[in-house]
Parts: sequence; structure tokens; C-alpha cells
Amino acid sequence: MKLNSATKRVVITGLCFFTVLLISACSDIREGASDLAEVKSSAHIEAHSKETRSHWRKRLAWNDDCEESFSASYVGLESGIEVYALQGGLEIVSVLCSAGAYQPSFLYFIVDESTGLEKVNPLTFSFYESADGQTMQSHPQTELRGEPLIDTARGQLSILNLARQSGDCGSWSVYAIQREYAELLELWARFPCPVKIEAHAEQQVGKPPEGWVKIDHD
Repeated sequence: MKLNSATKRVVITGLCFFTVLLISACSDIREGASDLAEVKSSAHIEAHSKETRSHWRKRLAWNDDCEESFSASYVGLESGIEVYALQGGLEIVSVLCSAGAYQPSFLYFIVDESTGLEKVNPLTFSFYESADGQTMQSHPQTELRGEPLIDTARGQLSILNLARQSGDCGSWSVYAIQREYAELLELWARFPCPVKIEAHAEQQVGKPPEGWVKIDHD
């Protein structure tokens, strides 16, 4: 079929318009990818591929219990390792042990990039739990169970430890991360758990779940 001159001009104009739209869309995609990379970089978090977990284990030598729990409970493609850059050349390495039924557990290690040295033993935390749902007792703990938030600017780690799957009660702890230890700064809790299930507790950096009570601690 032959096209007259007017029809050809319409077809060519349409093709040119489509090409402009395609170029514009590709540009937006590139800009979006760049923005995403910027956000990841500013978060000071490195998520490593699963193959590098063995590298980190050789370097930090965490225990078999953690590794076996990871193998049994986590089926994702990533390593379960996150590295957060703190002030003074320090990095805190978060090692996922168990995915858990409704909350994960982690070990935490300190790496001093200014000297190239690392603390081979995981950090020990003064951790408060309630065995009876009424009172809280402290005990030293290396594997923390709960939802973590790390404030890299202040060098603090907060953990929301849930007492049950509904997530409406439990404890919220804030620790200052030092080169050799973690210092408990704040402890908040909601015990006993409410009879009727309520909304899942939410934490923010530096802010406990709404309505939870501050607890005195040693």
C-alpha cells in the first residue's frame, strides 16, 4: 500500500513523538536509580550477598549456634550481615542468627577501621526480660532478640523486644555502643500484656512505643 505525502508526515511525526517519550522515560529511570543509590549510601548500611557471610564468619568467628539457627530459619538470598559506620572510625556489624517466628535475633560486633582491629567476641548487653509477665530481671546477653534500630549519628542501638506475636507489649532498650561494650541508657516496657490484643507497637529512633512506661535500671 502506498502512502501519500500527508500520511507519511503524520507517521513520521508520530514516530518522532514516541521516540522522545521513550528517551524521557529512560532518563527518569536512570535518575530514579541514582536517587536510590544516594539513599542507600546516606543510610551508612552495607548489605552483602549471601556468599560473603562465610568471609565475615572467618573474620569475626561467631558461634555455631548462631550459624545453625541462620541456616535453619532464613531462606533469603542475602547474607544476614549489615555494617553500620559509626563515629571515630568504628563500625558495628550486625549478624542475623535466627529469623524467628515473629522477631529475629542478632549478634553485634565492633570493628575499628582506624586501626584495622576488631572485637572478636560479640558485644554483651545488659538485657531485661519478664519471665512472669509482671516483673523484669536483667541478665547478660550476646544474642539479642527483637527489632533493632541503629542511630549512627549518636552511636546508639535500640531493640524492641516483643512479648508475644501481636506485638502490643514487651520491652524497648537503648544502648550506647562503645569500643569494648554496650551501655544500657534507657529501658521502657509494657507489662503485663493487655487482655485484649491491641495495635502492634512502633518504635522510632530515640523514641519508645507510645504509652510504654520508663523503667528504672541498674
